[in-house]
Amino acid sequence: MSASAKKKLRKEENAALLTEKQRKERKEARSLKIYTWIFVALIVVILVATLAIVGTNYYRNSGIVEKHTVAAVIDDYEFNSVEMNYYYTDLLNSSLTSWNNTYGSSMQFYLSLMGLDITQPLSAQSYTEDTTWADYFVESAVEQAKSDYLLCKQAEAEGFTLSDETRSELDASISNLTLYASVYGYSDVDAYLRAMYGPGSNVESYSAYAEKNALATAYYNDHSDNLQIDDAAIRDYEADKFDEYSSFSYATYTINYSDYLTGGTEDENGTVTYSDEEKDAARAAAKAAADSLPTCNTVDALKAAVVDLTGNEDAADNCNVVTDALYSTIGSNYRQWLADSSRKDGDFTVMPIESTITNDDGEEVTIVNTYNVILFLGRNDNNMPLANVRHILVKFPGGTTDSDGNVTYSDEEKAEALAEAEDILAEYLAGDATEESFAALATEKTDDTGSAATGGLYEDITPEQGVYVESFTNWATDPERKAGDTGIIESNFGYHVMYYVGDDELTYRDYMIREDIRTETMSAWYEDILASTEIVIENTSKLDRDIVLSK
Repeated sequence: MSASAKKKLRKEENAALLTEKQRKERKEARSLKIYTWIFVALIVVILVATLAIVGTNYYRNSGIVEKHTVAAVIDDYEFNSVEMNYYYTDLLNSSLTSWNNTYGSSMQFYLSLMGLDITQPLSAQSYTEDTTWADYFVESAVEQAKSDYLLCKQAEAEGFTLSDETRSELDASISNLTLYASVYGYSDVDAYLRAMYGPGSNVESYSAYAEKNALATAYYNDHSDNLQIDDAAIRDYEADKFDEYSSFSYATYTINYSDYLTGGTEDENGTVTYSDEEKDAARAAAKAAADSLPTCNTVDALKAAVVDLTGNEDAADNCNVVTDALYSTIGSNYRQWLADSSRKDGDFTVMPIESTITNDDGEEVTIVNTYNVILFLGRNDNNMPLANVRHILVKFPGGTTDSDGNVTYSDEEKAEALAEAEDILAEYLAGDATEESFAALATEKTDDTGSAATGGLYEDITPEQGVYVESFTNWATDPERKAGDTGIIESNFGYHVMYYVGDDELTYRDYMIREDIRTETMSAWYEDILASTEIVIENTSKLDRDIVLSK
C-alpha cells in the first residue's frame, strides 16, 4: 500500500474513531439525562410522599374534621367532636376509677355481672337489648355536656362567677398539664392532650371545657349550700316519716324448710329434686321447730335456744346481731314489727314469711318456707349531736408497695410515727392547751393538707361509717366525748392527734332530715333546669365507640 493510501486510511480511521467517540459521548449524555430525570422524579416522589405524610399527620392532629363535626346542639350552641370527646373520655376514666375504688381487685368480676367486659370494645357489648355500652357512655357524655351548658347559662344569668380560690385551683390544674406532658414524654402540652383526648385537642379548647365544668359545679354547689332549711321545715318534713330517721338494734335467726328436706330424687347430673309431699313434710318440720322455740329475751338466751334446737354448738354463730341499723336498711319483712311504737327491749317473735307458688297440679298456693326469729334490742331516734373535732395527722414514713399497689408499713415505721404524734400531743399539753393552740399546731405540723389551713378542723361528723376512717369516726362520735378531750388514734393513713371541739347544734337526726330535704329540693330544681331545653344529638361518629377500657 502506498504512503498516500496509508495516510488516507488513517484519516478515515481517525474520522471513524471521532464519530464513534461522539456517538459514545452522546449516548452517555442521553443516559445521564435519563438518570437525572429519574433522580429528579424520585426526589419529587419522595418529597410528595413526605409532604403527604406531614400533611396527613398535621391534618389528623389538627382535628380539622373533629372541629367541624357537630356532635350535639343545644339552643344555638354547637358542641363539636373535640369538645364532646372531653366529656366522653373523662366519663370513661372517672367510671373506671369509681369502679376500681368500689370493687378493687374484684372489679372485673362485678362488672361482668353487669354485662361489661372492660377488656373488650364497648361497641361489641350490649347494655340493653337495643343499645351497646358505647351508646350508653356517649349518651351519658352528651347529657353531661347539656347539664354543664344549662347550669353555666343559669349562672351567667344570675351573675355568678368562680371564686378566687376556685379560679386559682383551675389555673393550677391547667398549669400542671405541662408537668404531666413532660413526665409522660410528650413534646408539649398539646401533644399530651391529643394523646389523652384525640385529634384537635389543645390547651385553649381544654381550658374552656375545664372552666365550663368548674363553673357548672360551683354554681350547683353554691345553690345547694345556700338553701334555707329551718327547724320548722325539718319538723314538717319529719311528720309522716318519723320511723325513717330512727335506728334499731335487734338479733335474728332464720329457720328454713330446706334444712329439713329429706328423700329426693337424684338425676344423672347429680341434681336432687323433691316431690310436693317431701317439701310439705319439710315445711311442717320447720313450723314445728319454730313453734318449739321458747321466748328469748336476751341474745345469750336466743343462742342457747338455737343450739338446743339444732343440736349443734356452732349454730349459735348463725344468730345475727344488728346494732343501730337505720330503718331504710332493714328488711321489709320485719321493719314494721321493729318500728311498732309499743315495742320494748327484749320483745321476741317468730315471724312466718309467706310466698305464693304453683304446685304440680297447676294450682297457686300460699306456703311458708322461712321463719324469721327476731329479738328486739332497742330503738335509737338519733338525737345525738354531731361532732366537731380538730386533728393533726402524722403519716407513716417509708412503706413497701406490693405488685397490686398496696402499701404496708413496718412496726418500726409505725413506731416512728407514733413517737412523733406523742411528742406533738405532749407539746400541746405543755403549752396553753387551748383550742387555739391546737389549731396553730395543726396548721404547722399536720400531714393532712386538706385541713391545714383550718387548723385541722372537721365539723358535722356523723356516726355513719365510710365518710371518715372508722377509728376517726368512732373517737369523734363516742357519746362520752367532752369538749377539750384529746387522744391519739391509728388509721391506715397514720396516727391522728385528736382534739374534741364540742357538740354541734345540729343533731344526727335533723342532719339526715335536712339533707333529704336538700336532696329533694335540689333534684326538683335541677330537673327543671334540664327540662327547659332539649339537646339534639347530631354526629357522634368521632367519639371512639370501639375503645377498650383496660388491656
